[in-house]
Amino acid sequence: MTNILEVKKLCKWYGENNVLSDFSFRLKAGEKVALIGSSGSGKTTFFRCLTLLDKFQSGELSIDGVCYAKGEEIYFQPWEVRRNIVMVFQSFNLFPNYTVLDNIALPLVVVKNMNKNTAFHIAKRLTSILDIEECEDRYPNDVSGGQAQRCAIARSLAMKPKILLLDEITSALDPESIVKVIKYIDLAMNEEEFSGMSIILNTHLMNFAKKFADRIAFLCNGSIYEEHPAGEFFDQCCREETKRFVQPFVRPL
Repeated sequence: MTNILEVKKLCKWYGENNVLSDFSFRLKAGEKVALIGSSGSGKTTFFRCLTLLDKFQSGELSIDGVCYAKGEEIYFQPWEVRRNIVMVFQSFNLFPNYTVLDNIALPLVVVKNMNKNTAFHIAKRLTSILDIEECEDRYPNDVSGGQAQRCAIARSLAMKPKILLLDEITSALDPESIVKVIKYIDLAMNEEEFSGMSIILNTHLMNFAKKFADRIAFLCNGSIYEEHPAGEFFDQCCREETKRFVQPFVRPL
């Protein structure tokens, strides 16, 4: 598999706080990678830099071998990048004045210039896959957190990006909703049109990372300390920082 994403020596500062330090990363086409690490280790900041939501001081970002940002120089419009790299936020970020179905369909009309009939057909298919059909005509404030998160996931999948970023998508949910979100995103990934999508996820659920991802990378102090194939990570991790982090979390989902 070829690399669809390459990150070289990414550095990000907030004032005097160095959040990402010489952060380098590669993602293969169709690969699923889980990023783990304590809060403040740089996981979400990395996602925000990838999607150009945050500027960074140095480093280089490339997709499909084409550099789209180098330091503070941006070579493409942010919306062009966000067609290919789509982020699902932990806080959902749904439009409160649109129904669940509209939230999924309208970005296809606005961003991809798709006709409304096709867009709503895709949206309805995704509400079926993610089991939120009963919520189609409701507004985000009238559905549960788990249903809102599945709507946010459906909206991102509808765009069919090359890379999907899942930013701690279960962190704001109760245990029952967590299980449902994991179940239905797994079902969606088994659908033919989404099966080859590359995914990076941030999570504190170690068993989710192990079962869902191909590779797990541990972040500490703004860089990747250690990474291994997901099925071998917890047996192979050898750095003390990694062992100390994963030990309390390794328990059944």
